[in-house]
Amino acid sequence: MISMAKNLDDLDKPIIPALPEQGRPHVHHYFWGDPRTRFAGWQVVGAGFAGAAYRAAHPIPPRRMRQWLLLACHAGAGWFSDAAGVRHPWPAGQAVLLAPNQLHAYGHARADWREWWLLFDGPAAIAAHAAGDLAADAQPLPAPPAYAVIAPQVVAAGDAGDGARLVGLLVETLQRRRPLASAVPDRALSALRGELAAHPERDWNLDILATRHGMAYDAMRRRFRRVYGLPPQAFLRRERINRSCRLLLDGRSVADAATDAGFHDPFFFSRSFRKIIGVSPRTFIRQSGAGRTAD
Repeated sequence: MISMAKNLDDLDKPIIPALPEQGRPHVHHYFWGDPRTRFAGWQVVGAGFAGAAYRAAHPIPPRRMRQWLLLACHAGAGWFSDAAGVRHPWPAGQAVLLAPNQLHAYGHARADWREWWLLFDGPAAIAAHAAGDLAADAQPLPAPPAYAVIAPQVVAAGDAGDGARLVGLLVETLQRRRPLASAVPDRALSALRGELAAHPERDWNLDILATRHGMAYDAMRRRFRRVYGLPPQAFLRRERINRSCRLLLDGRSVADAATDAGFHDPFFFSRSFRKIIGVSPRTFIRQSGAGRTAD
């Protein structure tokens, strides 16, 4: 995924800035079909925050959303009910990422409760989920310190209807989620995946790579798909597209980005880019504000 912010990586302790409530109990905006909320295949559908008074008057019953939903407790304390109906405590500094159609409910437990949320989807979310880079939580988990810093920006951007800023904040927030690869118990498979992710531009012979990690190719392919949700060749293609996105954001031409990411056929690159990111490379450059045209 693409990181937008430049000044959040040095944080080493939680910071809880005040949300810009301006006396209001809640702010929420929806952006159905708004092209300003699309970037690099991500689409923000809604954003906002709510306080305890608003949530008391508008409780969240058990429900399922059609899109991905990121919820965070910014202050105070609340509760979260999972798909099995088990209620969990939800203190400040914890967040939960919910997949489409995941059953959930939640509410406040203290008068100083503050929540913020982002509702999103898009082809990049689908691709990230298939690759194992975007996984739902069963209950709220401790969030990175940067979540607390991002929260007021999410609220301010949502209040202003700044969809483009919201997409950047969404990608920035997801970038700070706990990596999933370290949780994979199959060390050989995890190491193989790590090689592909570190050097997607190489002309990999997956048969030789599997043998080097002590696996037959067919067995490796089945295990890879079972663990990561897609076969290794599709994973490699997605990693190459991710690298091409970074190169395009750095100002490289479409042709150079394709070659340096490991694509030898420009037409196949363009088709793969559109399929995974949801827009063409030229549109990606234009939406990213790179300020140049594709070669």
